Amino acid sequence: MSQPGTATAVVPGQRRNHPDGPVRRGFPPPAGWLPALTRRRWAVAAALAAIGGLALLVRSWQIDLFGFNSDEVVYAGQAASLAGNPGYTDLFPVFRAHPMLFQAVLSPLLRSGEVGMGGRWVVAVIGVLTVLAVYPLGARLYGRRVGLLAALLLAVMPYHVIVTRQILLDGPMVLLSTLTLYCLVRYVQRQELAWYLATAGMLGLTMLAKETSVVLAGSVYAFLALTPRVRRPVRASLLVLPALAVVFAAHPVSQALAGGSNSGRNYLVWQLFRRPNHPMSFYLETVPAAMGVLLLVAAAGGLWWARRRNGWRETLLLSWIAVPVVFFELWPVKGFQYLLPVAVPVALLGARALLLVPVPARLRWPG
Repeated sequence: MSQPGTATAVVPGQRRNHPDGPVRRGFPPPAGWLPALTRRRWAVAAALAAIGGLALLVRSWQIDLFGFNSDEVVYAGQAASLAGNPGYTDLFPVFRAHPMLFQAVLSPLLRSGEVGMGGRWVVAVIGVLTVLAVYPLGARLYGRRVGLLAALLLAVMPYHVIVTRQILLDGPMVLLSTLTLYCLVRYVQRQELAWYLATAGMLGLTMLAKETSVVLAGSVYAFLALTPRVRRPVRASLLVLPALAVVFAAHPVSQALAGGSNSGRNYLVWQLFRRPNHPMSFYLETVPAAMGVLLLVAAAGGLWWARRRNGWRETLLLSWIAVPVVFFELWPVKGFQYLLPVAVPVALLGARALLLVPVPARLRWPG
């Protein structure tokens, strides 16, 4: 038998694996030892907590400084009417315009009394959740560093901050579109039908948040058409399209059951044929400054700098950008917030580009 303090033979079944080698039972690990994986997880959790706190701060700071704009009044009033608030049921028809997913989420807060700023807080929290959702998406695409930096860039991006301080449908829609993008990435990486169906289901929910997000179906199609490496079985596609239709069908079916089909059709016709409300240069004049010109330059510069390494990831993000930009540029009706889904892929491409810049080893993220 060995003496205390001397080497001890390792009995089979008594060692457990960790990055620094086997640890024998009965002997505590060295002082200050912590598995590298655990350290990285705690570091990522701390960074995400800080980013989430910053995102909430900039979205909630003086959130009630200004009163509701016209769109906020409509959506908050619809939510109150949906909840049966007697002060709003006669003023705001439920089935008048957009699908009611977000209004249904908001309605429990507005069952009685006057509509206050609670709805803005709900949207602000949704904005923070979108920031946090960018991390797993970026980590899946490019690694933890890009995921964290992209989340930070979105947290302070004026475009996303401005929209997610208001009771608008675009903030909730972008959270769901980010989750749709994540499911699509998982499908490309795993080639599993479950993720293909999840992509369709999440896209259906995105369209229920705001129907204009149907343009993202064009982004998915463009990506699949431009990426031969992605398996696209016909039978799987025949399952996916009905799944998308079934989820989105909640909107027209609920309208029909409530007797609001005519109102919905009239609104759609009005939106399609209404007169232009801004010149063609509107997005070029407003959106780049709101996103950050330096961020856009970094994203474009990174694509050019690493052009020989560009692959399906960049094709996916560019498809997510190009289709909405082209559609809303050609559509006569323009709104400042309509291009908000573009913010997430821009943040990811910008973060990727910034991390292409060489940095000293001592300043790099551990692991």
